[in-house]
Amino acid sequence: MKENRLRILLYVSIGGIVGVFVSVLDFARLIMLAIMLGIMGGIINRLITLISDSKK
Repeated sequence: MKENRLRILLYVSIGGIVGVFVSVLDFARLIMLAIMLGIMGGIINRLITLISDSKK
């Protein structure tokens, strides 16, 4: 019972933080963030493939 309450509280706090971020950020910054995350993901993916290829 206590765990469920904590989990709900965690979700509510995360939702509140995300809501504040979304309301503070304008659309251009959100797009920039998405592009940055995409680039980071691509770089990390490339590194992982390089490491896995070198192990073979």
